[in-house]
Amino acid sequence: MATNLDTMFSGNMETPWHKQGKLVEGNLTSAEAIQAAGLDWKVVKKPVLYNFKGQKMDGQPSPKKELLTMANQFVTVREDTGAGLGIVGGGYKLFQNSECFNFMDAVMQTKEAVYETAGSLGGGRRVWMLAKIDGEIRVNSTDDIIYKYLLIYTSHDGSLKIDVCLTTIRVVCQNTANLAVQEAKRAGNLFAMRHTKNVGMKVAEAREKLRLVNTWYADFNDQINAMADVKMNASKMKAYIASLGFDTEVKIDEETDKEVETRSYKQGQEITELFASGKGNKMTGVKGSLWAAFNGVTEYVDWNRTTRKTDDYPTDDEARLNSQWFGSGRTLKEKAFNEALKLVA
Repeated sequence: MATNLDTMFSGNMETPWHKQGKLVEGNLTSAEAIQAAGLDWKVVKKPVLYNFKGQKMDGQPSPKKELLTMANQFVTVREDTGAGLGIVGGGYKLFQNSECFNFMDAVMQTKEAVYETAGSLGGGRRVWMLAKIDGEIRVNSTDDIIYKYLLIYTSHDGSLKIDVCLTTIRVVCQNTANLAVQEAKRAGNLFAMRHTKNVGMKVAEAREKLRLVNTWYADFNDQINAMADVKMNASKMKAYIASLGFDTEVKIDEETDKEVETRSYKQGQEITELFASGKGNKMTGVKGSLWAAFNGVTEYVDWNRTTRKTDDYPTDDEARLNSQWFGSGRTLKEKAFNEALKLVA
């Protein structure tokens, strides 16, 4: 593959928010999704080995390098490519991609849950599966519709727990947001657990929490309706941007006495522009509201924000998606939602 991102997206055949991967017709079962997403591979643990040329146990010099094993340290390795994904301890429990799908099917109490997207990042270091939940959310009886999803994600490099959470996608612009309600730990997590326990034991717990999903989404609907009722003006928008940590004024260069627009200022201005003209934000019942302001943030994160590329995530779109699901982009959206709730109170 040209990049480390390999995803599938189903439904309306439109390019998804992460801008990459295969477009497929209709939602897929787990058996179909694991193939379409390129996740039909396994991970194994291999001992960490190293070369050493020094002294033998009797103190005599060693004439050649010896291959030694580091105690209780292992490399997680893709069986199909041989790529090393990360270093983990002896107690680290492998959780295969197929097990993620099986777990989701079990939690949703259906033989084959309906998957809309799935994929991997960093050559397989991080994987996710997104299953659609029946029903939709409509903002104050407008045409602003939000679909409901269950997201499971984990890593094979030891960097993430196994996490299952509620998330939403705004249809008009494909912006994503984790469900931020108190009952779901503010970030919508059904649960998270480390790769050291029996994941099968968590199915019943997750299923029980999923029973409350309609209540959680009803609360979320009430919250976003309340946001849509709050009208924003220039001063309120400026205060909202400031609450997210962005500069709201240009700086004065002490040496030249000239105005300087910092990167933080430009980012805040971009979000302000999306508040006014972002996808769906000119809609009657949404325009000029706090809900539009929040969606200015989510559109900025999902579509416009530049994120530092790394060796593991070498393209702009990969780095952005990694940030959306697992990093600073997700954190920013959660903060934006919580700060918006303060303005509703």
